[in-house]
Amino acid sequence: MINLIIKEEEKITRQVLILDILMDHIKNTYLQEKWIFTLKTYNNLKNEIKELNNNQDNQLLKNYLINDYETLNQMISEFKEDIYDLFNPSLFLLIDSLNNQLLNELSIYQKNITNYNSYIYNIPIEKTKHQVLLLKNKLIETLSENDKKYLNYNMIDDILNKDIINIETYIMICQIYKKTIKYLKEDITINEYYKEIIFNSIIILSGEKNVQ
Repeated sequence: MINLIIKEEEKITRQVLILDILMDHIKNTYLQEKWIFTLKTYNNLKNEIKELNNNQDNQLLKNYLINDYETLNQMISEFKEDIYDLFNPSLFLLIDSLNNQLLNELSIYQKNITNYNSYIYNIPIEKTKHQVLLLKNKLIETLSENDKKYLNYNMIDDILNKDIINIETYIMICQIYKKTIKYLKEDITINEYYKEIIFNSIIILSGEKNVQ
Protein backbone atom coordinates (compact mmCIF):
# COMPACT_ATOMS: atom_id res chain seq x y z
CA MET A 1 0.00 0.00 0.00
CA ILE A 2 2.79 2.42 0.91
CA ASN A 3 4.61 1.76 -2.37
CA LEU A 4 1.40 2.38 -4.28
CA ILE A 5 0.89 5.74 -2.56
CA ILE A 6 4.44 6.80 -3.33
CA LYS A 7 4.04 5.80 -6.99
CA GLU A 8 0.79 7.78 -7.22
CA GLU A 9 2.20 10.96 -5.68
CA GLU A 10 2.64 12.72 -9.04
CA LYS A 11 -0.85 11.69 -10.18
CA ILE A 12 -2.35 12.98 -6.92
CA THR A 13 -0.42 16.23 -7.26
CA ARG A 14 -1.82 16.71 -10.76
CA GLN A 15 -5.40 16.15 -9.58
CA VAL A 16 -4.93 18.62 -6.72
CA LEU A 17 -3.38 21.24 -9.02
CA ILE A 18 -6.29 21.00 -11.47
CA LEU A 19 -8.86 21.23 -8.69
CA ASP A 20 -7.01 24.16 -7.12
CA ILE A 21 -7.19 26.03 -10.44
CA LEU A 22 -10.92 25.30 -10.77
CA MET A 23 -11.67 26.14 -7.14
CA ASP A 24 -10.32 29.66 -7.66
CA HIS A 25 -13.39 30.19 -9.86
CA ILE A 26 -15.93 28.80 -7.38
CA LYS A 27 -17.86 31.20 -5.16
CA ASN A 28 -19.20 29.05 -2.34
CA THR A 29 -18.13 29.28 1.30
CA TYR A 30 -18.79 25.63 2.14
CA LEU A 31 -16.82 24.31 -0.84
CA GLN A 32 -13.95 26.73 -0.18
CA GLU A 33 -13.69 25.61 3.45
CA LYS A 34 -13.82 22.00 2.30
CA TRP A 35 -11.06 22.74 -0.19
CA ILE A 36 -8.84 24.27 2.51
CA PHE A 37 -9.17 21.02 4.46
CA THR A 38 -8.37 19.02 1.31
CA LEU A 39 -5.22 21.05 0.66
CA LYS A 40 -4.16 20.55 4.26
CA THR A 41 -4.59 16.79 3.86
CA TYR A 42 -2.60 16.88 0.62
CA ASN A 43 0.24 18.82 2.27
CA ASN A 44 0.24 16.33 5.15
CA LEU A 45 0.53 13.47 2.68
CA LYS A 46 3.44 15.15 0.89
CA ASN A 47 5.28 15.69 4.17
CA GLU A 48 4.61 12.13 5.32
CA ILE A 49 6.05 10.69 2.11
CA LYS A 50 9.14 12.86 2.56
CA GLU A 51 9.56 11.85 6.20
CA LEU A 52 9.03 8.20 5.37
CA ASN A 53 11.95 8.30 2.96
CA ASN A 54 14.14 9.04 5.96
CA ASN A 55 12.38 6.75 8.40
CA GLN A 56 10.98 3.74 6.56
CA ASP A 57 10.28 1.69 9.70
CA ASN A 58 7.98 4.23 11.33
CA GLN A 59 4.66 2.34 11.48
CA LEU A 60 2.74 5.25 12.98
CA LEU A 61 3.82 7.46 10.10
CA LYS A 62 2.73 4.77 7.64
CA ASN A 63 -0.70 4.65 9.28
CA TYR A 64 -1.01 8.43 9.00
CA LEU A 65 0.00 8.26 5.35
CA ILE A 66 -2.54 5.57 4.49
CA ASN A 67 -5.28 7.45 6.30
CA ASP A 68 -4.47 10.74 4.54
CA TYR A 69 -4.25 8.98 1.18
CA GLU A 70 -7.68 7.43 1.57
CA THR A 71 -9.18 10.69 2.85
CA LEU A 72 -7.63 12.68 0.01
CA ASN A 73 -8.83 10.28 -2.67
CA GLN A 74 -12.35 10.50 -1.27
CA MET A 75 -12.22 14.31 -1.21
CA ILE A 76 -10.89 14.51 -4.76
CA SER A 77 -13.73 12.26 -5.99
CA GLU A 78 -16.30 14.41 -4.21
CA PHE A 79 -14.91 17.63 -5.69
CA LYS A 80 -14.91 16.18 -9.19
CA GLU A 81 -18.55 15.24 -8.72
CA ASP A 82 -19.38 18.65 -7.21
CA ILE A 83 -17.74 21.01 -9.69
CA TYR A 84 -16.55 19.38 -12.94
CA ASP A 85 -19.98 19.63 -14.59
CA LEU A 86 -19.99 23.39 -13.96
CA PHE A 87 -17.23 23.95 -16.51
CA ASN A 88 -17.08 23.88 -20.30
CA PRO A 89 -15.71 20.48 -21.48
CA SER A 90 -13.33 22.34 -23.83
CA LEU A 91 -11.62 23.72 -20.74
CA PHE A 92 -10.34 20.27 -19.75
CA LEU A 93 -8.74 19.72 -23.17
CA LEU A 94 -6.61 22.81 -22.54
CA ILE A 95 -5.84 21.85 -18.96
CA ASP A 96 -4.85 18.31 -19.98
CA SER A 97 -2.27 19.76 -22.38
CA LEU A 98 -0.31 21.28 -19.47
CA ASN A 99 2.28 19.41 -17.43
CA ASN A 100 2.36 19.72 -13.63
CA GLN A 101 4.90 22.53 -13.69
CA LEU A 102 2.70 24.64 -15.97
CA LEU A 103 -0.39 23.81 -13.92
CA ASN A 104 1.41 25.13 -10.87
CA GLU A 105 2.43 28.28 -12.77
CA LEU A 106 -1.17 28.77 -13.90
CA SER A 107 -2.42 28.40 -10.34
CA ILE A 108 -0.03 31.14 -9.21
CA TYR A 109 -0.73 33.26 -12.32
CA GLN A 110 -4.46 33.50 -11.65
CA LYS A 111 -4.35 34.05 -7.88
CA ASN A 112 -4.13 37.84 -8.25
CA ILE A 113 -7.12 38.14 -10.60
CA THR A 114 -10.08 39.74 -8.83
CA ASN A 115 -12.83 39.35 -11.45
CA TYR A 116 -12.73 36.37 -13.78
CA ASN A 117 -15.87 37.31 -15.72
CA SER A 118 -14.39 40.63 -16.90
CA TYR A 119 -10.84 39.31 -17.30
CA ILE A 120 -10.95 39.15 -21.10
CA TYR A 121 -11.69 42.88 -21.27
CA ASN A 122 -8.44 43.59 -19.44
CA ILE A 123 -6.31 41.81 -22.03
CA PRO A 124 -4.86 44.50 -24.36
CA ILE A 125 -6.12 43.92 -27.92
CA GLU A 126 -2.98 45.32 -29.52
CA LYS A 127 -0.79 43.00 -27.45
CA THR A 128 -2.87 40.00 -28.54
CA LYS A 129 -2.66 41.07 -32.18
CA HIS A 130 1.09 41.48 -31.86
CA GLN A 131 1.37 37.93 -30.52
CA VAL A 132 -0.70 36.60 -33.44
CA LEU A 133 1.27 38.60 -36.02
CA LEU A 134 4.59 37.38 -34.63
CA LEU A 135 3.33 33.81 -34.77
CA LYS A 136 2.26 34.26 -38.40
CA ASN A 137 5.63 35.72 -39.40
CA LYS A 138 7.54 32.98 -37.61
CA LEU A 139 5.46 30.31 -39.32
CA ILE A 140 6.05 31.87 -42.73
CA GLU A 141 9.80 31.89 -42.03
CA THR A 142 9.93 28.37 -40.60
CA LEU A 143 7.39 26.14 -42.34
CA SER A 144 8.10 24.27 -45.53
CA GLU A 145 5.87 24.95 -48.50
CA ASN A 146 4.17 21.62 -47.92
CA ASP A 147 3.43 22.38 -44.25
CA LYS A 148 2.07 25.82 -45.12
CA LYS A 149 -0.74 24.16 -47.06
CA TYR A 150 -2.24 22.94 -43.79
CA LEU A 151 -2.31 26.36 -42.13
CA ASN A 152 -5.24 28.72 -42.62
CA TYR A 153 -3.59 32.13 -42.93
CA ASN A 154 -6.96 33.68 -43.73
CA MET A 155 -8.14 32.83 -40.23
CA ILE A 156 -5.06 34.51 -38.75
CA ASP A 157 -5.58 37.60 -40.93
CA ASP A 158 -9.22 37.73 -39.87
CA ILE A 159 -8.13 37.88 -36.23
CA LEU A 160 -5.63 40.64 -37.01
CA ASN A 161 -8.39 42.72 -38.62
CA LYS A 162 -10.76 42.51 -35.66
CA ASP A 163 -11.45 45.55 -33.50
CA ILE A 164 -12.72 43.45 -30.59
CA ILE A 165 -11.32 40.19 -29.26
CA ASN A 166 -14.20 38.19 -27.77
CA ILE A 167 -14.08 34.83 -26.00
CA GLU A 168 -14.60 32.80 -29.18
CA THR A 169 -11.83 34.67 -31.00
CA TYR A 170 -9.41 34.30 -28.11
CA ILE A 171 -10.03 30.56 -27.92
CA MET A 172 -9.45 30.42 -31.69
CA ILE A 173 -6.07 32.12 -31.16
CA CYS A 174 -5.24 29.53 -28.53
CA GLN A 175 -6.12 26.71 -30.93
CA ILE A 176 -3.94 28.22 -33.67
CA TYR A 177 -1.00 28.40 -31.28
CA LYS A 178 -1.70 24.90 -30.00
CA LYS A 179 -1.81 23.50 -33.53
CA THR A 180 1.36 25.23 -34.72
CA ILE A 181 3.58 25.25 -31.63
CA LYS A 182 5.16 21.95 -32.68
CA TYR A 183 6.77 23.76 -35.61
CA LEU A 184 8.27 26.46 -33.36
CA LYS A 185 9.01 24.56 -30.17
CA GLU A 186 12.58 25.92 -30.02
CA ASP A 187 11.43 29.56 -30.17
CA ILE A 188 11.44 30.90 -26.59
CA THR A 189 9.34 33.98 -27.34
CA ILE A 190 6.64 32.01 -29.13
CA ASN A 191 6.55 29.47 -26.31
CA GLU A 192 6.12 32.24 -23.72
CA TYR A 193 3.30 33.78 -25.78
CA TYR A 194 1.69 30.36 -26.11
CA LYS A 195 1.88 29.84 -22.36
CA GLU A 196 0.29 33.23 -21.71
CA ILE A 197 -2.44 32.63 -24.27
CA ILE A 198 -3.33 29.15 -23.03
CA PHE A 199 -3.37 30.42 -19.43
CA ASN A 200 -5.67 33.27 -20.43
CA SER A 201 -7.89 30.91 -22.43
CA ILE A 202 -8.33 28.63 -19.41
CA ILE A 203 -9.13 31.59 -17.16
CA ILE A 204 -11.64 33.00 -19.67
CA LEU A 205 -13.34 29.63 -20.23
CA SER A 206 -13.54 28.99 -16.47
CA GLY A 207 -15.27 32.28 -15.70
CA GLU A 208 -16.76 32.69 -12.24
CA LYS A 209 -19.18 30.15 -10.77
CA ASN A 210 -21.63 31.18 -8.06
CA VAL A 211 -22.62 27.83 -6.58
CA GLN A 212 -25.71 27.64 -4.36
